Amino acid sequence: MHRLLSLVLMGLCCTVLSAEGVRKFSFGDLEVIAIQDAANAMPVSIFSGGVIRQKSGTVPASVNVFLIRRGKDLILVDAGYGAPRGSLLRKLAELNIRPGDVTAILLTHTHFDHVGGLAEKGRALFPNAKVYLSVPEYEFARKNSPSGEILKAYGEQLNWFRFDEMVLPGIHARAALGHTPGHTVFETVSLCFIGDLIHGAALQFSDPEVCAKYDMDTKNAVTARRTILKRAASEKQLVLGAHLPFPGIGRVEVVPSGTAGKESFQFLPYEGK
Repeated sequence: MHRLLSLVLMGLCCTVLSAEGVRKFSFGDLEVIAIQDAANAMPVSIFSGGVIRQKSGTVPASVNVFLIRRGKDLILVDAGYGAPRGSLLRKLAELNIRPGDVTAILLTHTHFDHVGGLAEKGRALFPNAKVYLSVPEYEFARKNSPSGEILKAYGEQLNWFRFDEMVLPGIHARAALGHTPGHTVFETVSLCFIGDLIHGAALQFSDPEVCAKYDMDTKNAVTARRTILKRAASEKQLVLGAHLPFPGIGRVEVVPSGTAGKESFQFLPYEGK
C-alpha cells in the first residue's frame, strides 16, 4: 500500500529536485530535465543599447542544457562547454544516462558554450546522436574555429534543417537571427527553447533593445527578441533559455508601456503547476 501511494505521488509530481544543478519537469508526454552545465553571471559591461539602469556589477545568469525525454528518445538542446568547465557528462551519469543513450541533439547555434560538450580531441562524445542545426548556422560554423572542427567529429550524423521545418516529431525550428546568422529557437505547442535570445534576464526582458556584445547583428537580435517573446506570451508557451538563471524556465508576460514607453516583457520563473 505504501509503495502504491509513493508511485501515485511520484506520478502527480510535475517538478522534482533530482540533484544539485538538475531539475525535472513533466509536460504531458515529455519530461524536460534542466541541467546547469556551469554556473555563470553576466557582467553589466557586456551590454549596450536601450536603457541600462544598473551600470556596474553582474546580472544573474547560467549555462543551461535541456534534455527532453520522450518515450525511448533522449534529445539534448545544446551541449554546453565540455570539460573541464562544463558538467553535462557528469550530471548525465548521475541520472544514469550514458552519452550513447542520447538519440538527437538540437543546436540553437554554434558558440563554444553550446557545442564544446559535443566532442573531445576530435572524438564525438555522443556516438549515437543525430545532430541538427540550421543551414546558415552550419555555413557560419564551418568557417570558424573551434566550432567547425567540433562539428567535423559528427560526419554523417550531422543533419541540416531550414526554418519552420518540423525537425523532430512535434518540434519545429524557428528563425531567431541576429545573435548568430543561423540562431534558432525550437518550439513545441507549449515550450519554446530560446537559446541565446536572452543573456541578462534582469536587463533584457524589461528592455529588449539591450544587447549583449555577443549579438552579431544587434538590429535583428532585437527584432527576434521582441517577436519570439511576444509570441511566447500570446501562445502561453514556457520559455527555456540557455542563460536564464537556473533552471532557466519561465513564463513571459507583455508589459504594454515598459521601458521608455515601449512594449517590454516580464519573466516569471516556473516552479511547476
